[in-house]
Amino acid sequence: MIDLTMDLGEDGCSAVFPLQTARLRIAPPTPADRSAFAATGLGDLIPGFADGEDGQSLPLCLHRTGDDRLAGLMSLSAEDGVYSLSAVIAEDLRGQGYGTEALRAILEYALLTLHIPALTVTAPARAETLLQRLGFTGAVTQATITADAVRRLTARKMVLVSAVVLVDADNRILLQQRPPGKQLAGLWEFPGGKVDPGETPEQALVRELQEELGIDTRNSCLAPLTFASHSYDDFHLLMPVYVCRNWQGQVRGQEGQALAWVPVRKLREYPMPPADIPLIPILEMWL
Repeated sequence: MIDLTMDLGEDGCSAVFPLQTARLRIAPPTPADRSAFAATGLGDLIPGFADGEDGQSLPLCLHRTGDDRLAGLMSLSAEDGVYSLSAVIAEDLRGQGYGTEALRAILEYALLTLHIPALTVTAPARAETLLQRLGFTGAVTQATITADAVRRLTARKMVLVSAVVLVDADNRILLQQRPPGKQLAGLWEFPGGKVDPGETPEQALVRELQEELGIDTRNSCLAPLTFASHSYDDFHLLMPVYVCRNWQGQVRGQEGQALAWVPVRKLREYPMPPADIPLIPILEMWL
């Protein structure tokens, strides 16, 4: 039997949670969460939710990233070699895609990370279309999904993007804000962009820096630092990251984007896309 709580460590390789989706943060409940779902009555809709974290059951809270509201609950459990999933979404948030978003993340974690062979979910009849679309088989009241079906469900196009950490004479790092109308608008990121067919990551950065910031640099000024690998809902991002201290010209937002020169100690104060956030501790160690 797989220990469902094996990934609840606070750091290192066991620090799997919270799981992040486009609109949700999924994590085991805190004491404050337990008070919140007791007040809403959501916990009563999932048998054994309050027991949780005993190795054979894993309760999870779904919080909206925008306002941290408790949007729903999920629970993975195991009994006699059968793994099952229960879930409930706050009544006024149903029909807005939160359940689908959370379910995709939990299925990927349970079947592709924990390597649970199959997962059964008990759901009301109204969920039949959703479960079939996600790859579940069997009666809706006791539908099952396998790891192979989850792999097909979560298969994403690979997108190669290169990014650069521009460091000025005061050891500050440049961030640029994604403009309105773009995906992840308003978040702050390291400069860069998609690698076009036939380009190397370095060539793409030289081009992007000229187009986006009006500065000139060369491949030899780009020192490899690390990379990011992150799954968004409809693609998987692979992003080599470089450091650059030498360029010609004055940094200006050529596309109207806001810019900020930020000391490394203040990077965490700027909301970033999920793929950029893991780069902060690397920069904290490096600078």
